[in-house]
Amino acid sequence: MSQECRNWRDVLKGEGPTDCMREADPKYTMDFTDVEAGAYIYWCSCCGPLETALGEAFEGFVNASPENAQRAAAAIDQEKSKERS
Repeated sequence: MSQECRNWRDVLKGEGPTDCMREADPKYTMDFTDVEAGAYIYWCSCCGPLETALGEAFEGFVNASPENAQRAAAAIDQEKSKERS
């Protein structure tokens, strides 16, 4: 069985991109298994390019300066604390 695009469940709720193709395209799979609670995130060939570009832009922002890395880490920590409460 093939994987579904991460956006597909949002499409079913009427919230996602209407052109989502449902079936994941392996070239857009993001691998987060090297981080705590990591997993694969699957994207279809329609959603994948945009999501990949967003991920690359965020990574570029974080790597641009130590201050940006600290700001990103603080935002992530803040979201983690919300999830725990």
